[in-house]
Amino acid sequence: MLRRRTLLLLSIAISVLLHATLIGLAPRVPMLRVAAPASDIVQRFRVRVTEDIPPVAQPLEPDPTRELTTRPGSVEELLTREKEELRPSESLIEQEVSVPNLVQRVATEPLTRTHDLQLDEAALKKVDARIIEIARETARQDIQIARRHVRPSPMRILSEEEFPVMRTEDADLPEELLTLDPLSPAGGFDGTGDGQPAGGAVGELPEREQIPGPAQSLDTPEEILASLPDERLTGPQTEIARATEEAREKYEFLDELVDIEIATYRREGDPMGYFRLNIVPKAGGTIEVLPKDVTFVIDASSSIAQPKLDNTVKGLRQALNRLRPDDRFNLIVFRDTAAGLERGFVDATPEEKEAALRFVQGLRSFGKTDVYSAIGPVVERAPREGVPGVVFLVTDGRPSAGLLDSKAIINAVTDKNAPRNTVLAFGGGNTVNQYLLDLLAFRNKGYSYVSPSWDAIPSDLPRFFGTVNDPILVDCRADYGRITEESVFPKELPDFFKGQGVTVYGRYDPAKNKDFAMRLTGVARDRSKEVIFKADLAQAETGDESIARDWALRKVYFLIGELTRVGPQPDLVAELDRLHREYGIKTSYSN
Repeated sequence: MLRRRTLLLLSIAISVLLHATLIGLAPRVPMLRVAAPASDIVQRFRVRVTEDIPPVAQPLEPDPTRELTTRPGSVEELLTREKEELRPSESLIEQEVSVPNLVQRVATEPLTRTHDLQLDEAALKKVDARIIEIARETARQDIQIARRHVRPSPMRILSEEEFPVMRTEDADLPEELLTLDPLSPAGGFDGTGDGQPAGGAVGELPEREQIPGPAQSLDTPEEILASLPDERLTGPQTEIARATEEAREKYEFLDELVDIEIATYRREGDPMGYFRLNIVPKAGGTIEVLPKDVTFVIDASSSIAQPKLDNTVKGLRQALNRLRPDDRFNLIVFRDTAAGLERGFVDATPEEKEAALRFVQGLRSFGKTDVYSAIGPVVERAPREGVPGVVFLVTDGRPSAGLLDSKAIINAVTDKNAPRNTVLAFGGGNTVNQYLLDLLAFRNKGYSYVSPSWDAIPSDLPRFFGTVNDPILVDCRADYGRITEESVFPKELPDFFKGQGVTVYGRYDPAKNKDFAMRLTGVARDRSKEVIFKADLAQAETGDESIARDWALRKVYFLIGELTRVGPQPDLVAELDRLHREYGIKTSYSN
């Protein structure tokens, strides 16, 4: 211990001695030295610092033209003056300026034109101009201008040799329009515009009559009743009796099993009327329920969040449990590629349902989304004869692989769906491409539904599937007698399901169509069935403005479906714009 202390003291003493030595020698150690003048400097300058005094500013001479007429005594007096006049200065305006021989020079000097004013026919054909409507009283009648439409317009397209006439005063349209955008990203075809499903409360599915049917044109088959003859020659009773007798040998009648309701509405000043026809199964009726062939197509790509996919599997479990033993089903899970439970349909036995649940148990979301490659081969598969084929698609409708364009997917799937399977499209949350889901279902005899939140998917998915759980009639077709089929929507009727109605909207001429006759036919297994209905439109229930607007909305669906199929044709765009202005139904094609 003494040795360590001794060493410490010794080291401190040595350190103090060294520092004292350095401090003592510091003044004698040169740190800097004066540099010798450089030998390469040829000339040196001497600089003297002096104080720079700014020059005295010369006072400006007052401008007599800017002086006030009287000098103010103080600043307060100047501020209180209301107005002071200034003496104007001399100006060139006060001086007379003349140009020698101006009139003679203008008369004699030639005027050189830089442009040829003659009409060039070749250039005229290349010029396109859109018509601008002006008031009759302000229009100049002595000017002839070649006009031709080049943009989709609600007006008729003029020929090259035709000049337009101005719109009459009676053709003015109302300025106040409703704002309903079926194609907006926030809302779908339900017209709500807020991204919520139609029908009211969350999780409540709309009635079938609130959902438009598909937009495919339909040729009347040969076995459908031909146009009815003039009742002035045969009478209404003879007309229906003969049609009934001809069809009795081919068809099984459903008149005692269904209820048919018709309502009419007429706008003030409109010579044409509107009608709404509802066909629903009678409560307590013993109508046969058909089996069905169902294919579930589930999106498990990375765009589907894992909690959302887990809720989808929960809802799928309940939907599978609703299948009857005589139903058949298959299950497809897709990402950038698709994987099926089986190569074809299997019977809905408890063992097969349990195998399907094991197939989706623990399903993980990853990979890209190829919607078309998954659903394309499915719609090509025909169901059994006389039973419905249902394709139940669950996706967000945002493809990231394969075919990406929504219109191309809709058209390709519809072209492949020759067996006319019913496509139901289901989505959840606020990131769904509702345009793809709506049009894909609309063009294929079905309809779509978007659950407002992920938490509602386990209950909404089986409830939505339940709307097609009890089919009673497939391949439904209708003949409306003397009612023009071009004014009836939907063009292609959906399959008939128990608990759901078939709703048809149309227009009629009260002067010609006093009696309404309709014939609805369909297939159930190996039997053809039909409903013949006749009503006096003058005695029908009177509806309200909603009938006219719902008719217009169904026509908008049809036109948008046609635009998806054939592209933006001017006549289709013009009709959409007319419906927008007349009924307030706004679309992305409206001006």
